[in-house]
Amino acid sequence: MIGVGVGLRRRRFGGGGGGFDSDYQAVLDYATTQGYTLPSSGQQTLQNQLVLDLKSAGIWSKLDLLYVFATDGDSDFASINFLDPNNYEITEVNSPTFTTNVGFTGDGTSALLYTNFDPSTDRVNYDPKGGDGQRFVWASDTGSSGIIMSSLSAGGSNVNDRLRLNNLGSASNRIMTTDGSLPIILTGSGLWYTEFDGSNRNYYLNDSLFTSISDSSTTNSYQTDWQLLGDSSYYDGTIKFHGIGSLLSATEQTDLYNALDTYNSSL
Repeated sequence: MIGVGVGLRRRRFGGGGGGFDSDYQAVLDYATTQGYTLPSSGQQTLQNQLVLDLKSAGIWSKLDLLYVFATDGDSDFASINFLDPNNYEITEVNSPTFTTNVGFTGDGTSALLYTNFDPSTDRVNYDPKGGDGQRFVWASDTGSSGIIMSSLSAGGSNVNDRLRLNNLGSASNRIMTTDGSLPIILTGSGLWYTEFDGSNRNYYLNDSLFTSISDSSTTNSYQTDWQLLGDSSYYDGTIKFHGIGSLLSATEQTDLYNALDTYNSSL
C-alpha cells in the first residue's frame, strides 16, 4: 500500500496583478483563500499569458487537467489544477522534492504525485478508450530510474501508456505498451506528449513525432492518473508541467510546446 505523507501548509498571502484572465484569476483566488504562497507578480503575468496562449490556440478547452509545477509560488500553489482549481489538486505522497521555478522531483523509492483524477468518472475531454486521449509531461531530466507518468494503479493494467524515461539512451528507456513488452529507446528531455487515437499510440518529444505504435486495444479499464510512478516503478527525475485532455492537432501540439517553452524560458 502507498502511504500519504502529511505536511504543514505555509500561510502567506502574495500580491496579485489586475486585469487577468478570469480562469487564471480563479486560480489566484483559490490559492489566496487556502493561504498558499502566490507566485511573484511578474510570474503571475507569465502564467496569465500562458493561459491566454493556450486559449488562443484552442488548447485550453480540450484539457481536463493542467498543472504548472515550475513556479515561484509554494508547493501548494504548484499542486493546483489550473483548469479547475477547486478540483483535482495534487496530493504529494511521501514528500517529493519541490524546487522553486523547477518543479517536483521524485526519489525513485516512494515519492509520487497523485492528481485525484479518475477518468472513469471525472473525464470531460480525455477519452482514450474512445480513441480520443492525450497526456503530456515536461521532464527536465530523465533521472536514473522509474516510470515518469502512468494512468494505472500499482499492479493494474493501463489503457493509456506508461511513459518510462531512465538511463538516457539505454535499452531500459522504453514506452510501455499495454502488455509491457515493447522496448523503445527514448532520448531527450523536454515535453513528452502521448496520444491514443484508437488506432495508434503516438509519442512526441517537444513538437516532433518520436515514434508511433499500431495499437487498436481499447478494452482495458480506466485507471487513475499518477506522476513519478508507474506500476511499482518510481521515477527520480524532475517534472515541470503535466496535463490531460482530448487529442490535439499537429498545429495545436506545436502551440502547446511553444506556450510551455516560452513560459519555462522566462523563469
